[in-house]
Amino acid sequence: MPLYVSHRKSIRWPPADPSEPTDTIVLTGETGVFVDVRIVKGSNALDWAIAGYRTQTGTNTVKFTHLIDSRSENTDGLEEHCTNTVLSDGSVLEVGEMVNPETGKVAPYEEVWLDEEQKQTVTRWSAVTRAIFIRDVDNRTWQGRVGDWQLGLGRNGDGTFWAWQAVKGNGVEGEWRVVRETKVKDEKRGGIIPEIYYGDWKEGQIIEWQSRSWVVLELRC
Repeated sequence: MPLYVSHRKSIRWPPADPSEPTDTIVLTGETGVFVDVRIVKGSNALDWAIAGYRTQTGTNTVKFTHLIDSRSENTDGLEEHCTNTVLSDGSVLEVGEMVNPETGKVAPYEEVWLDEEQKQTVTRWSAVTRAIFIRDVDNRTWQGRVGDWQLGLGRNGDGTFWAWQAVKGNGVEGEWRVVRETKVKDEKRGGIIPEIYYGDWKEGQIIEWQSRSWVVLELRC
């Protein structure tokens, strides 16, 4: 599976018209690991934040397994199934069923996504797209990076949920900037994953960072 940065263009709950009330970004790794952060436009309110694994179950069908979810503390058996169709403009129409947060009931939905497949880019060191996905050993915090985007999400000890989206500036030495974040912050004060660690960490390894133990789920650098 390629590395993807996906931006949602719209959501529709038929028979209503499509709209886009959030700034939604999803990062997906080659192993299918994903981090998904949706923040309400023009605010610091969290709409939804999820992380887990994406599995291709058929030519156009996909399963999303949620391992952490801002809308549910219990994720046992929590899955989404959908069908994807590539549209004439290159965007992807995702069709399925999930809980409509306005009604609390499962309903059909349609989402349109712009999936940016990440190609290798030449730096002064090598030709590579940098990608890393980690979670803490308690499964309360997940973070991911693909290309010039990083996402973080997690649940504090009091049950409150936080998330953020960050983008890297231009050039090899470009600085990271958090462009959207929730009012609730990470009580353990995590943050942007520094690139200096990429050469030392290995996929599948348990590492120490920010006074916490983390599992390296995927690493491409």
